[in-house]
Amino acid sequence: FQPEGIKTIEEVTREYAEKVIEMVNGDKLKAARLLGVSELSMYRLLKED
Repeated sequence: FQPEGIKTIEEVTREYAEKVIEMVNGDKLKAARLLGVSELSMYRLLKED
């Protein structure tokens, strides 16, 4: 059961990462470094379920 308007931590994290990627003009490696995660972790985060 997921109440309407409530996002999961995974959804919020993915959305935040996507915003950071936009801020660095699509550079996923730079975004990963800014967020303090590895490039592999970034790709896993962005992978759609």
